[in-house]
Amino acid sequence: MKKRIVLAVLGICLAMSSMFALSACGKSDEDLIRDALKSDFDRMKAADIEGMPELASGISGLEAYGIDANEFLKAWLGGMDYTLGAVKIDDKKATVEASITAKQLGPAMNSLMEGDIDASEFSGLSLSEQEEKFSELIYAALDKQTPSTHSVTLSFTLVGNTWEADAINTEIYIDVFIGELGQ
Repeated sequence: MKKRIVLAVLGICLAMSSMFALSACGKSDEDLIRDALKSDFDRMKAADIEGMPELASGISGLEAYGIDANEFLKAWLGGMDYTLGAVKIDDKKATVEASITAKQLGPAMNSLMEGDIDASEFSGLSLSEQEEKFSELIYAALDKQTPSTHSVTLSFTLVGNTWEADAINTEIYIDVFIGELGQ
């Protein structure tokens, strides 16, 4: 079960990185990038799952374990905040210095998998009761997490008329939103 949850979480981070494809449409490149990042981060900050279909599809795999995607997202992204620095553009490359404050899912999952689960708590429970108990433990583990702040540099490449997130952004989101995830 842990492996499937980890895969679902990695899918979430890949979905997060795909949210940042920015098409040019009359604004300056700096404004386009800043506005798109602000819009996406504001949706994350509000835990607006309907406004983030890419993220919703990544989280939907957790529902197989009785974990409500909306509640999970609210628990995980609670306390999330950000600030954006200057957008720097050099030909077809752009970078944005950002500060992102977020709970890391990895330490919450690690504590859950390394000892916060007492198997006797699940004894005699039906599958749906086990799923409910497991989701309660996940939410409690996330509630224990204190958001931490990360200074990052997000990078983009202009492809045709579209600013696309560079692959390194996926690694950045994994570091910021997941952190260390045990084996």
